[in-house]
Amino acid sequence: MNGLHLKDRRRRGQAVVLVALMAVALVAFVGLALDGAQVFERRRMMQNAADSGSMAGAYALGNAMARSIIEGQVQSYTVGGGGFGNRADNWEGVFLPSNNDVKTTNPSASDNCVRVTTYVTFGTYFMGIVGFNAMNTSAQATACAGPIGMTNAPLWPMVVHTPSITSPLSYGQVYTLFNDNGTNYQPGTFGWVDFNGGNNNSTDTLNWLNGQSASPYMTYLYSGGECDQNQATSKTMLSIGDCLDGDTGLGNTQNIRDAIVAHQGMSVTVLFYDTANSEQGHKMYHVVGFARLVVSVVNMTGNPKTVMGYFQHYIMPGEICITNCGGVSGVKSVNLTN
Repeated sequence: MNGLHLKDRRRRGQAVVLVALMAVALVAFVGLALDGAQVFERRRMMQNAADSGSMAGAYALGNAMARSIIEGQVQSYTVGGGGFGNRADNWEGVFLPSNNDVKTTNPSASDNCVRVTTYVTFGTYFMGIVGFNAMNTSAQATACAGPIGMTNAPLWPMVVHTPSITSPLSYGQVYTLFNDNGTNYQPGTFGWVDFNGGNNNSTDTLNWLNGQSASPYMTYLYSGGECDQNQATSKTMLSIGDCLDGDTGLGNTQNIRDAIVAHQGMSVTVLFYDTANSEQGHKMYHVVGFARLVVSVVNMTGNPKTVMGYFQHYIMPGEICITNCGGVSGVKSVNLTN
């Protein structure tokens, strides 16, 4: 009998040891899961910080801001300040050209990208038991500002002729943008365009003048140096290289004139064209770029009627142009590249 009791006590002792070991393993497993989830969450936060910091930096770089302003924007969107921070402990950043890993500490004329790396250190919940009291993680992102190639952002229904798409704009210089005695426009249109094709009406134009997007756009293929009226396409974004219908007589409508006058002192986005042609009654313009201008002088009652303005740097939503981008436009977009 005594031998049996001794065996029972030994079995109970072994069970207690096994339960204790299993409890330690379970706690370790739960701790590892909690700390692993924390690593994942902090890594996500750092990626958000790197993404937003590089975008903010590229936005400032694209607007030709000073290095101190660029760095201040990155700081705000990574570490904090202004309510935008993603709780990074610190960050590093470099300037570089598109598709080039030659890094510079100061932006040069060829630099249009900002690469940001973010870092954070955080305490652990249970990993301290095995000697890991703190852990760290980081993330990296690159954003580039480049000439805009396509967009569905609101555009003024107006095109401006450029004799050379490689000639840069002179920012601050006043240009004549609409002149109903102008010689570079298709007869009767004076630079007005129809974004959605067919016979336009003043309601459409009024909506576009007041900031409503014209998407989808009715565009035409540019072939053989002219816009081809027989090659029409409906697109959700307007691109460099598209052709648009011209429109006639819109400057004579009172509500159109009032809308233009109301924009004096405001900035709008217009289109550049290099060639225009007529085909089967269509008066069409070949789009070669986007530009942002401040409407400075408006005369919609005199003769000739004119709209004048000066160009400025501007960032707007859209895709960056890679090839055949011209050189006239200061309008850029900002995209994450990695």
